[in-house]
Amino acid sequence: MIFLVFKSTAAAEDAEWEDDPIPGEMWVKPLEDDDTEEYEPAKIIYLGQDNDDFIKVVNAHQKGEISLWEEDEEQRKEILHLFSTFHSPFIEILESLKDEETEEEA
Repeated sequence: MIFLVFKSTAAAEDAEWEDDPIPGEMWVKPLEDDDTEEYEPAKIIYLGQDNDDFIKVVNAHQKGEISLWEEDEEQRKEILHLFSTFHSPFIEILESLKDEETEEEA
């Protein structure tokens, strides 16, 4: 079994690796011991929720079904930051969802 450890990209280089991820950009790597080889950390973005759930929230906002402005400020900032940072991939997914809905209506 492999355990993963996480560290925020904003953390100091000598900061401790944690076993619980926090939402945002972070480093991840397997937990190492004396018997394992060293691994280079990988940079990831953890949304703090399932990717599909995140897409559903943004899609519902765009359709006018919900308003992100009604979310608490911290959650709204995180959603807007992630959406603007990864705008192109999210737009591609949202456009494909619109295409699927249009096909279903026809």
